Amino acid sequence: MAAGLACFLFLSWGGVKTFWEQAMTQAQRKATYGFQGPTAVAIREKVGQGLALAALGGFRGLAANALMLQAHGAWEEQQWVRVRTSLELATVLQPRVAVFWDTASWHLAWNAAVAAERFNGESSETKRRMEARRWVEAGRD
Repeated sequence: MAAGLACFLFLSWGGVKTFWEQAMTQAQRKATYGFQGPTAVAIREKVGQGLALAALGGFRGLAANALMLQAHGAWEEQQWVRVRTSLELATVLQPRVAVFWDTASWHLAWNAAVAAERFNGESSETKRRMEARRWVEAGRD
């Protein structure tokens, strides 16, 4: 009887914890990216890198260059989430091209961090610095 009750409590806690963690994940995505849906990284993880690269075949370089141009356009408009997404996918498609990694690190760790700290409209200096720090960490990854 006690073992059954313990098992029931354990499973109930697992169900509650799952919903709680999903709510926290959505809140974190909304705070970080501005929306609650799946990120490009989550979608890429579901599809799998091998399948995505196999689907592109010999056009990986062309697709990566198009993503770099898209990232540049997003950079001009200071849409940092689009910049990050485009550059992450470009580096996945062409992982051996150093200029893609350099550009991604520069845009995220420097440009996005400075924009978050100086121009994001947040009144709290602490929140601005925390946001800038997140972009610096994204540039390191």
